[in-house]
Amino acid sequence: MKNALVVENCAENRWLLCTLLKRLGMEVSTATIGWEGLEKAKSFHYDVIFVESSLGDMLGIELIEQLKREDGIHKVPIVFLASVLPADLVARALDAGASITFSKPVTEEKIQAIHSQLLAQLAA
Repeated sequence: MKNALVVENCAENRWLLCTLLKRLGMEVSTATIGWEGLEKAKSFHYDVIFVESSLGDMLGIELIEQLKREDGIHKVPIVFLASVLPADLVARALDAGASITFSKPVTEEKIQAIHSQLLAQLAA
């Protein structure tokens, strides 16, 4: 797993997530709103896409649904993140096509655990 796309509208969270992914040896691209994330995902093959729950122009779940309809993207693992993650939101994100969900704050431990989980899924 080498390339990640981070779709996150909060500059601080985007920076932190990118920094932690880079420490794991990943190349990281970013988008601040949903349509930008969709266009970047269409134009480059990413190994994983991180999607925040609320992106300003659309909900993260809407972006996941659009990504999963795209040829060449539909099999890419998507990590859904939110400040608050009640059970109904987890269910909606997973139904939309997210592989993993996690609640903020973003921490090094969470990112390492997600990275390990994604590697295990790819190996299976």
